[in-house]
Amino acid sequence: MKGKKLTNEELLAILIGSGVKNNSVLDISKELLEKYGSFSNILNCDIYSLMNIKGLKVARAIIFVTISEIFKRTVPSSNKLFARV
Repeated sequence: MKGKKLTNEELLAILIGSGVKNNSVLDISKELLEKYGSFSNILNCDIYSLMNIKGLKVARAIIFVTISEIFKRTVPSSNKLFARV
């Protein structure tokens, strides 16, 4: 990609898709990063923890669980990084 790189909030916003009333998609992204601190911590969350974020319901939370599983299957070293507790 040429030019400006996307911020972490913007990358998450793309995955989330849209916000909810009084909580934009960027607000949701920012809350995820503030609460969990990193992409790997977000991807390490179970679906119920993710759904505690206002604006993340089952379908959106499943996206993050699915990405974590894809990493585990395609990048062998990610199994330690994304080990669910």
